[in-house]
This record gives sequence, C-alpha cells and structure tokens, in this order.
Amino acid sequence: MASSFIKTRSFFNAARPGHIGVRLLSNGTPEEKRTFGNMKDEDRIFTNLYGRHDWKLKGAMKRGDWYKTKEILLKGSNWILDEIKMSGLRGRGGAGFPTGMKWGFMNKPSDGR
Repeated sequence: MASSFIKTRSFFNAARPGHIGVRLLSNGTPEEKRTFGNMKDEDRIFTNLYGRHDWKLKGAMKRGDWYKTKEILLKGSNWILDEIKMSGLRGRGGAGFPTGMKWGFMNKPSDGR
C-alpha cells in the first residue's frame, strides 16, 4: 500500500503544486482559440488559463499580470474586504460560504500569542 502511494506521489510530483496540470494536460501544441459565452480568451483576466506560459511570478509580471497589485494593496485591507463582500463571491464548498465574511475573520489584529 505504501509503495503505491509513493509511486503515485512521485508520478504527480506532489512537491511542486501547480505543475501537475501542465505536465499531464499539455502536449506542447497550441490549442485552438476557445470562447465561453460572449468572452474570448483574449478578454480573460487569467491569461495563463491553459498553462502554456511560465506560471511563476516573474512570468506573470512579464505578461502584465500584477500591474495593479501595489495600487490595490495601498487602498488597505478594509477596502479589499469591502470589495470582496460586495462582489458576492462565495466558496466552492457545498454551503457556498461568503468569501468576504471568511476573509473578515482572518483580518483581526494579532493578540501576541
């Protein structure tokens, strides 16, 4: 039993999360352009949706991702929480717990423990 777990773990390269999708799903050939509803691939926020490009931070920065991150962080954690709450974003679990509420629990100042 343990040996099959080790084989599976090494096959999926569990030490490098995020790597599994590219290695197992991509064969190196460019995929056709996809659309979902009225949105084209070029209009999507997630520019590396299919794992074709470098997934590391430097690769994302070269593609123009993260360009507004500093501006958003400077607005403060309360502003970010309010935006998430107003968005109506919910978790993917069965209860669909509101993400803004969940993040709000984590925003409490440390009590020094």
